[in-house]
Amino acid sequence: MQIKKGDLVNGAYSIIRISGLTINPQPEQVSVGVQEADDLASELKGMGVDINWQQPANYGLSDTDDTSGLTAEMAGAFKSLLALRLVDLFGKQATPTLVERSNKGMRTLEQIAIHVPEAELPSTLPTGSGNEWGRNDRHFYPEPAANQDADYVFKGDVLNYTEDFSAWLIDEELVSVSWEVSGSGITIENETFDEATASAQLTFTRIGGYTVCITATKTNSTDVLTVNKNFIINNCERKTNVFL
Repeated sequence: MQIKKGDLVNGAYSIIRISGLTINPQPEQVSVGVQEADDLASELKGMGVDINWQQPANYGLSDTDDTSGLTAEMAGAFKSLLALRLVDLFGKQATPTLVERSNKGMRTLEQIAIHVPEAELPSTLPTGSGNEWGRNDRHFYPEPAANQDADYVFKGDVLNYTEDFSAWLIDEELVSVSWEVSGSGITIENETFDEATASAQLTFTRIGGYTVCITATKTNSTDVLTVNKNFIINNCERKTNVFL
């Protein structure tokens, strides 16, 4: 599903009207809103909240029909933040409801975009009397992937994964495909693609929740599509039964 930048801007203006402020945007004001959306996304990325926003090749040249790169989970939260920004741009005073909605939107984007790195407690940390570390007690793992369609795999597994872009391509063909993973728990190798599908070998190396982002472009279009695939990596240890 593609979410266009113009749709997000118009949605932000709708939020402003719902909040009791009267702003009827003209086409040029929608264009200004698109630039504000680009700037907002850049500021979020600078704060460590990378929402995979698709910036134009040259600054200031975004179009309302350009693909934003946001997922459906991010769209509402981003519109709330953008609405607060546009209110200020037009010299309006934000209502308490709009401010609260914007704050909730920011928390939502942080939960989706920020991944907690793996860490391990030092061996010198004391434990209580009679307590010992279990197999995984010394480890903190990243939060599981945000949505509920994650695939569960085991550490050490190798998967030859294929993504089919046919529904997005329609009558076009793939021009480029890039693969990226959040964190360091998945190794990506042997990347290939043909007219409609992209494949890569995924090796699961660390326990935790990770997202693989597959970004594609197609012929005769400036559209960019990013598909997110979530994996949750568990540990699987062989146990030997001992009979006495």
